[in-house]
This record gives sequence, structure tokens and C-alpha cells, in this order.
Amino acid sequence: MMEIRLDDLAHYKFKISGLIEFFQTRLLLPKFPLCCDQIMKVAIRSSVIDGHAFRCLVCRTFSSIRKGTFFEKSKLSLYQIVMLIAYYCEGTHSQNFLIKQLEISHHKIVVDGKVLFETFL
Repeated sequence: MMEIRLDDLAHYKFKISGLIEFFQTRLLLPKFPLCCDQIMKVAIRSSVIDGHAFRCLVCRTFSSIRKGTFFEKSKLSLYQIVMLIAYYCEGTHSQNFLIKQLEISHHKIVVDGKVLFETFL
């Protein structure tokens, strides 16, 4: 099992495409979704939380990069999710610290955190 440190993850805050690739290589996000019997491409899509979506080059439709994953229902960004999990695994459970560090609301950390940890951990 590969060890991943918090420092290694922190740089993904401003490199979402790198974080998407990080999750794809670990099979947590789809890498080659199909539409119209063709592989969809990752496209920039500012209207979604992660700024990226899959796009079919045949029918031109978009699909969430989170579709079919445990990330699908979360309102947190992928960066917030990975950092929330990393802090939790490091033993940092203080809601006040996590709210401040990850710039999220109390409600989101309670609701999304509960769903993530029940699903993932």
C-alpha cells in the first residue's frame, strides 16, 4: 500500500486536473466512460463543482466525472473530500479545525463527512 502524506495532497488545491488524475489512477473516478460507443473526453465545465466533466464527442452531452462513484452525492469539492479523509486518517477530528482549514460550513462537514465515512471508511 502506498503511503500518501498531507503535504503531497495540499498542492492539488489549485490543480484539480491533477487531483482528478490522482483519483482515476486509484480507480476512484472513471477513466474511460463510454457514450455512443465512444470514450468520453474530460472537458472544462465551470458550472460544476470540480470544474470538469466528461463530454461525448458524438452527441455532445456532458456527464459528471463523479457519476457512479461515492463522490456523486457530495457537495464538497474533490479537494475538500480528499483532505477531509486525509485529516481524519491522520487523527484530526476537530470540526472547528476542519471547517477553517477546508473552508466549509458546519452543515457540509457533518452531512457529507458522515456519508463519506460510512461509505469509504
